[in-house]
Amino acid sequence: MKQTVLALMASLTLFGLHTQANAQLLGSANTFAVLAGSTVTNTGFTVLSGDLGVWPGTQVTGFPPGVVTRGAIHAGDGAAMQAQADLTTAYNILANEAVNTNLTSQNLGGMTLLPGVYRFNSSASLIGTLTLDAQGDPNASFHFQIGSTLVTATGAAVNVINGGSDTNVYWQVGSSATLGIGTAFRGHILALASITLNTGATILNGSALARTGGVTMGSNTITVSVSVKQFSGHVELQGFIGDATVQPIVIEFRHPGSSNPVFARTVYLRHDGSFLFTTNSPSLPAGFYDVTAKGTHWLRSKLSTVYVAATGASGLDFTGPNFLINGDVDGDNEVSIGDFSLLSAAYNSSPSSPRWIANADLNGDLSVDVGDYAILSTNYSMVGDD
Repeated sequence: MKQTVLALMASLTLFGLHTQANAQLLGSANTFAVLAGSTVTNTGFTVLSGDLGVWPGTQVTGFPPGVVTRGAIHAGDGAAMQAQADLTTAYNILANEAVNTNLTSQNLGGMTLLPGVYRFNSSASLIGTLTLDAQGDPNASFHFQIGSTLVTATGAAVNVINGGSDTNVYWQVGSSATLGIGTAFRGHILALASITLNTGATILNGSALARTGGVTMGSNTITVSVSVKQFSGHVELQGFIGDATVQPIVIEFRHPGSSNPVFARTVYLRHDGSFLFTTNSPSLPAGFYDVTAKGTHWLRSKLSTVYVAATGASGLDFTGPNFLINGDVDGDNEVSIGDFSLLSAAYNSSPSSPRWIANADLNGDLSVDVGDYAILSTNYSMVGDD
């Protein structure tokens, strides 16, 4: 029997505030189609539109035959680590929201729900079709708190109607989620443990995000928001012989001539100095931007008037004349007496020393010595781009 559950009217004002933050709720995890804590396993022809990541685990198997489009594989790297941190924050926010309606022991199949926060004290099941009615509000949100497991039956479906967005549907799952064969799912699954998608299950405009366990797939399709943009380029770190892959690089986008960023992302380089990230942030519509890059002890470098298309931008190369200049120990975007003071304080130290200052190890050889002085002396009085 079809059921209609109305959200409490008193909650609508508060929930309107929640919907405004939906696009930012997942933080850097919002570009991940799949994110796992331990392993990612796939059999069959799975297609992911968005990033694939795992952290603190590193194992990704089944790609190929699975493919990742409009994204990259982040196996145990800094991007996956940050995404897991942001996932944990989002999970806790969702778990602690005030509940509008408790649906414990009821089958979601056959229900039509209005925007709100819904609670299952233990497990939740979907047998049949769940309809989420946005009532003409494109920002309408549907949040589900599930105490233990989420399980859908073969051929189950979630439909968002009347102008709603799949991307505003969130499923906070207290243990594991399992999507049955051929399930047509909508929204973001944030599971404490693991997520399994059986053959043919799909998640459109959503994601499968597991905090501690694995994500297992078999011939599935998962797509994050269609508005995702992809950005790629290279960064050359002057005078650095250490492991560049653990050095955070802050990429900022600014309106031409402005010093105020409209969007920023911390990236970690591959071994060849390249980087790639995706975002669906509304702060980066198509247009021209100044793009900057800055490392922890490198000066900021700027690429002027870069065109960002609806699909993003490539060739963001901070190399050659645009490489990052070394020596900014104190991070103030200039090489000056303050940097000499910090380097002198850390001179002749290594990571085990109480005087160790990581940013003073300019060349990355795990020792603050004459080589670092040489870099700083060469670049003394230089100032980074605004």
